[in-house]
Formats: sequence, structure tokens, C-alpha cells
Amino acid sequence: MNEELPIKYVRYESSVEKSALNGECTHILYLIVGRFTLESEMTSTSYEAGDICYLAENSEFMLEPDGGCEFIHIAMDYDFVRSCIGDYRFIICDSVREPNNDYSQVRSLTAEIASMYAENKDKYKLRILSLLYRIMDILKEDFSAEGIEEYDFSEKYLQRVREITNYIENNYSAAVTLETLADKLYLTPQYLSSFFKKYLHCSFRDYLREKRLFHACRDLRYTDDAIGVIAHKNGFSSASVFGRTFSEEYGITPVQYRNDSRTKKKKYPESSKRIRNVSAVNGVDILIDDMEKRKLNINAEILNASAVQNLTKAEFLQSISRCKSKLNIRYVRMQGVLSSAFIPKVIPEYTYYFSPLDRVLEALYKMDVIPWIELSNMISISPENIFAKGGESLDTYRFYGDRFFEMLEAVMAHITRIYPRKWLANWVFEVWKSQRQSSEQYVKNIKRIRKIIKSYIPEATIGGIGFPINRDIEEFRDILKDIRRSDVRLDYASIYGNLMITNGSGPAIPTADAGRMTERVRAIREVLKEEYDDIPLYMTEWNSFDVENMPIQQSCYQSAFVCKTVLELSEIVDMSGYLYFKEDASDTMSLMKSSTINNFWGCGLIDKNGIEAPAYYSFIFLNQLGELLLERGENYCVTRGDDDSYRILLYGYAHVEPSKLLGLCENSSFAEVYDLFEEYKAKRVRLKIAVGESGKYRIERYRINRNNGSVLDIWIGGMKSSNISEREYLSRIQPPLLHQLEYFRKICKPEYNVIYKEVEETLTVEHELEAHEVCFYKITKLY
Repeated sequence: MNEELPIKYVRYESSVEKSALNGECTHILYLIVGRFTLESEMTSTSYEAGDICYLAENSEFMLEPDGGCEFIHIAMDYDFVRSCIGDYRFIICDSVREPNNDYSQVRSLTAEIASMYAENKDKYKLRILSLLYRIMDILKEDFSAEGIEEYDFSEKYLQRVREITNYIENNYSAAVTLETLADKLYLTPQYLSSFFKKYLHCSFRDYLREKRLFHACRDLRYTDDAIGVIAHKNGFSSASVFGRTFSEEYGITPVQYRNDSRTKKKKYPESSKRIRNVSAVNGVDILIDDMEKRKLNINAEILNASAVQNLTKAEFLQSISRCKSKLNIRYVRMQGVLSSAFIPKVIPEYTYYFSPLDRVLEALYKMDVIPWIELSNMISISPENIFAKGGESLDTYRFYGDRFFEMLEAVMAHITRIYPRKWLANWVFEVWKSQRQSSEQYVKNIKRIRKIIKSYIPEATIGGIGFPINRDIEEFRDILKDIRRSDVRLDYASIYGNLMITNGSGPAIPTADAGRMTERVRAIREVLKEEYDDIPLYMTEWNSFDVENMPIQQSCYQSAFVCKTVLELSEIVDMSGYLYFKEDASDTMSLMKSSTINNFWGCGLIDKNGIEAPAYYSFIFLNQLGELLLERGENYCVTRGDDDSYRILLYGYAHVEPSKLLGLCENSSFAEVYDLFEEYKAKRVRLKIAVGESGKYRIERYRINRNNGSVLDIWIGGMKSSNISEREYLSRIQPPLLHQLEYFRKICKPEYNVIYKEVEETLTVEHELEAHEVCFYKITKLY
């Protein structure tokens, strides 16, 4: 057991083989994907995605997956559970046995523990411990019952009582007899019968009957099963035997009990959800003046175009040109430049064909943007590997060979012959280290790459590593040490990441910590300062959650996430690049046929129809903030521009509920995307700005929320009002008809409002901030 936590282990398991569960622990199993069956000596129960169950100690179960499955598995120390629950109580927490009970809190807490344990169990040990106690409290209050009356047993007999009660608890529905139980415990039936009467104060038969009736009562309350089914589930030979036994014990029929209990049924509390990044107070007064101010740098200047082939398309380039000033784009980052698919050799001379590259570079030069070339030798780039599974791009890297260096040399010779030296001097090159490469291989390759590039463009900026923030930061430290020991010089270090974390070799899961990305980046920055020169740190790729069947990046959540992330990263990194800019509309039908719904919706700021996502406008608002930062809180930022106007950004960030995201299945509807996030109570924010002098002010407000600026929410409303299948609905809305497209492009804009106020010395901005809402204020003094 962990020395500081009462946990044997917490795992996010992917299983395809039958395995035994440790009988010395108590277990919580939360099935995320697939199906499995739990088999005891005499029973067998099947579970599906979303089901959760608790298994007591001294229980012998085999877990058999049906094909493959993924589940969270928490194995807790027996003594800890007993200290919380008591020696004489037993837990009934099983969503299959009692499907109508409320398991939302247990699911949520289980997922949160798994997320924190996988991320850093030592760092979050106190929070994990508090969550364990919360689970124990919920299990005791809502899912437990007295097994026997409390007596002062000796330890020897207490252990035997536990073995007896646990065995009957796990097998009461089967044909349990005194003889089978005695054989299990290596006792004679006569001794066991005497033991029951002496220590449990009843006969074996009475104890088994009471246990079966107890569970039958819970089935009557928490399931809709027929009476005959309940009788069979709980070990009664027939419905008539069950009805007679029930009436003798309680004086009413099972049907009467069901009706009475449901009218008086205990109301279980709603899921205990944490409110993040908002105050618990409904109204907050924040006084702001110009005495405390510092420079604000919104340094999201990198536009990730993904595959360089995107830049050969006129529509894509037009989007960049149109958005360049709005998004403050300085660099266009591209991948796959050095590939035979993009720069092939052609006959008869068998020389490199640079025409596609020239079209791209000429367009960027005319737009006055700078190429940022990611030089990892990638086989292919597609929407499926845009996000790294577990933080690392899918394993598409080849080690650098002679042909790569030959092509690099040819490209450098070509561009230096054609393009102005002044423009080339600003180019940036990035070399990522793949997981398969050793540090020695990486240093050797970047040394050779740097030598070639510098021989043609001495002023070029060359950096890399491309370290995933979800990996062990000590790996980053080791790489830096190896680079420092060589004579290679990095001009900058690059990192990338999202809000997913990994647990060993298992699949990526969402983090429960809304501030995790910022914390990880800050820790990496500190290591960079300690182990290497204080060179710039660039986060060249970042996004939120990688969820295949939910359009999170197209939702209003993403707009608040962008505001929060950019403002936090601006204090840590020197430059950042959102992943990524725009979808490719060229292959809509193949995306429709794909099982990956994320391919259908995309992850870009602009979708494949040219409609801007809510997050697009967040970047516009961020780039319109003033250069002087007056005040920044957890959901607001107040600045002053060079024209003395005040620029204010409000954002209602609500983090995802990990249990809900993990509980998604193939049949989950895109219309349920907002159900994935924690509860957020709208808060009235009052910002009081000490303007210092009286006058008339113009107050302009731009607002993005589910009613303004989101085509996704229009489609969600349409889906909820339709009675056709989701797949048919999606096939009918994509691609939109021309008149629909014109309409969407026109209305999917921020709401705009303007008011005028006479102000004495203090100007008050008051707004009730909703979940996933972003508001931008521009306040200008007229006279």
C-alpha cells in the first residue's frame, strides 16, 4: 500500500483477458468502455459502459471482459474502509443490481481520484484522501445497511463473521446452503449452525431469508423489474413463495411495498459539483484604479496551419489573409514540408519539384507573415493524429535519413536563391524529438540540421524538443542536460499539450484540475531556467480535450477556455500557438462516413464551411485588450489601451466533469456536449473603475454565448427538435445549402450593444456572467 494513502492502487485499465481480483482489498470498478462480467463462485453479473460497483474484501471474483473494455479500478485498504464504514455494516453500491439508485456522486468522485492519482499522487495526496473520505461518507449514508448487531467479538471470531457475511452478501441470490458455506469455511455444518446462533443470534436459514428480503426490498424501490424477476434475482424459487415470505415478514404484499416506498422515497442529493474559477458570492465588487499596472503581452502569434498542403488551397490562404490582423498573426506554422509527397523528384532530370512550395511561400510573403517550419520527418498528417494520444503524436516519425538531409539542403539552396534575405532572416525552424529517439540521436540530428540551415541563413531561428507537457518533467531535464553537454545551441525550447493526462500505458483521460496545464508549463519553465540558458519557451501547440465524439472545440466552452489559457500562458511562455486554425472542406463525405465524429466537427477556429467558432472571437477579443494590465482575476481581465480606453474581458469558465467525459459511448449525442461540464452558477460581477475625472463615456459590449455567435448551438437546437436519427440529421446539415451558409455566416457573430453614461469619478460595469460566456467591453471617454 502507498505509505500515505489507504490505497493499494488506482488504475485506468484496458483489459481483454480474464483476471482475478485481489480478495484482500475492497474494490470500486467504474466501467468506461465495453462490457465485462464479474463471476463469483455461485453468481455471474454483466456490466456495461457507465456501470459502477463496489466489492467488499474477502470476496473472490473473476473479471472477464466481453471483447475489450476500459475501466477505472480503485483498490482500497481493508482497514481504512472498515474504519469509515464500521465492522458491522455492508455496502450495496451496484448500478446493475440497483439501476434506479443515484450513483452520480460516486462516479464523479471515482473519476476525480483516478485523474489526480494518475497525474501526481504525491502532489494531490491530501485532495485524494479527502475525496476518499467523501466516497466513504456517501457509501455509508446512502448505500449501506447494518449486517449484524454490534458486539465485542474477539478478532478471531470477528474475522469469521466477516467471511460469513461477505460470502452470503455475494451469493445470496444463488442456492446457498449451510453445507456449501461450511465447506467453503472448512467447518462442519454442525459447528457453523452453532456459530450462527451464538454470534449472529439467528439461524443460518433466518439470516439468509432476511438478506434475500432486504435486497428484494431494494429492488422493489430502485428497479422496475417484475415481481417474478425480483423473486428469481434474490434466490426465491417462485413469485408465489416470494410473495408469501414477504407478506409474512412485513404484513403487506411486494406490490404494496413498491407503491408506498416510491411515494416516500428518500431523495438522494444531486452530484456534489465543484465550482471552479468563480466566486461563491453572487455579486462581487472589484475596485480598479491606474495605480497598479504592468504590461500585458498577448503572445498568441503562431497560426498552426497543420499540413503544408492546406496552404496550397486558395480558400485557406484567403482565410489567413482575412484574419491576419484580427488574430495578430505573425507566424504560420506548417508541417510536412520535407516530404516526398510535397516536394517530389520528377523526371527526366530527377530533380526536386518546388512549384507547390513556391506557391505557398509567395502567398505568405505577400501577406507579410513568416514561415515557421516544423521539421520532424513525418510520414503523414491527418485529423486523426492532430492530438497526441497520451500527449505524443501518433507514432508516425521516422528517424532522419540521408534523403531527409539531401532534401533539406536542396530546399535551403532553392529558397535563398529566390526570396529576400531580410525575410528569410526571420524564419523559424522547429525540430521535435520523438519518443523513439534517444537524446543522443536527437542531439546528433539537430546538430546536423542546424549546420545546414545556418550555412544558408545564419540569422534563422532554430529550436525544438517539442516536449509534451503530460510527460515526466524530469525527462525534459535530462534532455536539456544532454543538449547542454554537446556543443549544440537551441535558440528556443518548444512544448505542447492539452488537458488530457496519461496513466502509464493506458488511454488518455481528462484532468480534474482546471489549472493543470498552467502548472505544468510553469514547472517546465523553471526547469529550463535551471538546466539551460534562459532561452525563450514557446508552446507551439495547445488545445483542450481530445474527445472523438463530441464537438468541444466548436462549443462555447472553448471560447472561455481560450481566454483563460491565453491569459495564463502569457505570463509564462514567450509565444504560443493554438491547435489549430482552419478545417479542410475538401473531403466532407469521407468525414461523414468516418466513425470519428471529431473529424466531422473538426477542431479549428474556422470550420470547413468557413464559419467562425466561438473560440475565434475570443482570440479577437484578447488581441484587442490594452497593453497596460490594471487587474486580472480568475474570470476577468481589465486593461487600458494607448488611446486611454478601458478594455475588459469577462469569461465564465466551467471545467469538465471527468466522470461524464469518461462515460461517453459511441451512442452519445453531440447535443449533450454541454452536459459534460460541471455546474456553474451565474454570477453578477461588478467592476468599479476609478476613472479619476468626470465625463461622458461610451460603453461597447460584445458577447459570445450559447445564444450568440455559435452555429453549434443552432444545430443542437435543431437536433433536439427533430425526430430523426443523429446520423441522418448530420448528413442533412453538412454541407449546408448556400442560403443556409450565408445565413449562418451572417448571424454567428458576437452580440453587440452600446450605451452611454455620465460618470463622476467611478465607472461601474455590471454583468451577470453565464457558464461558457465571454464578454468584451471597450469603454471610451468622449469628453
